[in-house]
Amino acid sequence: MTSCDGNFGIADGYNTCIQKAIGAGANAVAIVSTDCNQAYTGMLELKAKGIPLVGSEGFECDDPLGYQSKQHVFAGNILYTKKYPTAKALNEQAGRADADYLVVHFNGKVNVINSDFSVVAGEYADLGFKQELAKCASCKILDNINYTPPDTPAGGTYQTEFAAALAANPTANAAYNWPDAIVDEDGQISAVDAVGKGSSFCIVTSQDSAGPTNDAAMVAGNAQCADGAVDVVWNGYALIDEVIRALDHKASTFEGMGPVLISKGHNIPNVKSNWYYPGIGGAKVVAAYRKAWGLG
Repeated sequence: MTSCDGNFGIADGYNTCIQKAIGAGANAVAIVSTDCNQAYTGMLELKAKGIPLVGSEGFECDDPLGYQSKQHVFAGNILYTKKYPTAKALNEQAGRADADYLVVHFNGKVNVINSDFSVVAGEYADLGFKQELAKCASCKILDNINYTPPDTPAGGTYQTEFAAALAANPTANAAYNWPDAIVDEDGQISAVDAVGKGSSFCIVTSQDSAGPTNDAAMVAGNAQCADGAVDVVWNGYALIDEVIRALDHKASTFEGMGPVLISKGHNIPNVKSNWYYPGIGGAKVVAAYRKAWGLG
């Protein structure tokens, strides 16, 4: 098994990775948070060659928020839980959970800067967030920032736009974003600190790996206060499980995982690692998959 960083599709990174996989003789390709409209050419080639494509948060070509064509290219996709089986349902719920957190945190007085990350999973999470926050009559979205993967490198346009939105909205007490990597790597925390709001401001994110920088910010009470964190080890095993099922021509199954809302004092693991790895998974999950695969 080999891996390839598609770099959010910047400079056609996803298609490049798929071409490398085909050239290396792969008998299956697994992708994470990659939509059909980000790697359409490569996905069609995989389908034509009969190489199964399996996704974690992969959205089909005919999804209404990322429509490319009527083609279906995925041989399998992680199904999460029975209540929220698809990536669409899961991300909408993650957005709703963040909105609820802010409403409680600020006692119904939320003034939020909303950031809409234009990948399909981010669009659905943003939709859930906005719909849920609209139920709070005293809550306001002060500004909307729409941005795409090429805007995200440090020093890119998103960092400038968020800082400008903060300056233009002095009553803002919160910010919403889908991926937590943006909070640190693209300057949300530093922008909040620059206007002297670090301890009173609340950044919430819907779904990502909640690395040590995010955990440290939440523990310190510095700008970020909640995150929908994913157990990346469980997610990895679930993705390989779906690859095996696709190669065996079996339908996708419920993998039982999804983001966990974490905040200071709640669900942040006492584990020194590069990625969020909560106790809800751990060795038991690994052992269960190995047993299901006949590896003891």
